[in-house]
Amino acid sequence: MKITPLEIRQKDFEKTFRGYDKEEVDAFLQALSQEWERANDEIKDLRKRLEHSEQEASRLREVEHSLFRTLKTAEDTGASLVEQANKSAELHVREAQMNSEAILNESRSKARAMVEEAEMQSKYYFSELQDDVQKMQREFQEIQNLRDNLLHDIQSITADFSQKAQRYVDKPVSNSVDKKIKQIKSLSDTGKKIELPKQVEEPAPLKQIEDQTNVIAEVKPTPSVKNSESTSFFDNI
Repeated sequence: MKITPLEIRQKDFEKTFRGYDKEEVDAFLQALSQEWERANDEIKDLRKRLEHSEQEASRLREVEHSLFRTLKTAEDTGASLVEQANKSAELHVREAQMNSEAILNESRSKARAMVEEAEMQSKYYFSELQDDVQKMQREFQEIQNLRDNLLHDIQSITADFSQKAQRYVDKPVSNSVDKKIKQIKSLSDTGKKIELPKQVEEPAPLKQIEDQTNVIAEVKPTPSVKNSESTSFFDNI
């Protein structure tokens, strides 16, 4: 049964002989009504607070649900981002591996080409050097042959001139004089005018012959291939 403070204050009791003290009952009822009123006010306040708490709890539950949904979305998004990041990382790793392999292959090809080019250049330079060495050897041999030919020609010319000079020096003059005397006698017998030579030919001095030999030795003869076939224009002297 619901009792209000006003009903408590206005409650009337039947009067009987030797009943309760009216003033005491009224005072108690007044105090009870006040206490009841306070209790009702407190109950109202508690109900308001309870309603407010329920509303706040409902709001918090909504916030909780929202946070849960947000967290779930964040987790899903994070998982998706992680998966995408993993896929992107794997893709980058594969691309890096492919690029590194391509760069490595290109570097190997360039290194191989450089080595082959260096080998070709070294072979070419070595071949050129061998050709130059062989050419220098041939030229040196030709110079040696030319030197030998020149020495042989000089020796031949010197010996030939020495022999001719010696023969010329040792040539007797008497044959020429006798020949002139016979010519004079034959002319005197015929009565013709005799013309004597102004000067009798005399042999050239030995020093003049040596000077001519030195001058001829300085003349550069044409080099010949073989020593046995070398000739000189002095052989006709």
